[in-house]
Amino acid sequence: MAGRLKSGQQPADETRYCGLKCSLQTTQEYCRFALGRYAAIWAEAMLWATIAFVREELGLQRIYYHSEESGRLLKNIRGKLPPRSLYTDLPRKFCFVPTQETPEFLLRASGVGKAIRRSEGLSLFQLT
Repeated sequence: MAGRLKSGQQPADETRYCGLKCSLQTTQEYCRFALGRYAAIWAEAMLWATIAFVREELGLQRIYYHSEESGRLLKNIRGKLPPRSLYTDLPRKFCFVPTQETPEFLLRASGVGKAIRRSEGLSLFQLT
């Protein structure tokens, strides 16, 4: 597997990307800079990119986004939950509307479908 160190192998002191060679320190400094600068809009940027990909590349118009409750069920999350704003502010900013409608492909999925059918009133968000 690329990027994985073999036993006894030392990490490289430089990185390469698209023919550009940078020191590991420069790469780490850039990552800290980029993460610090874009952390405030990261969730919005990722959701926008996802919506664009799903609509433009996959050709799907109806997009579902899980709620806090349905995300916990679908992802089988038992411990610490993601930030609540992912399920409140973010869907609202992108005009997702709450829905009780569950996509057919989820209902047909073996383990997930059963769990969804047992959870009455499970809500999702929908963008059309």
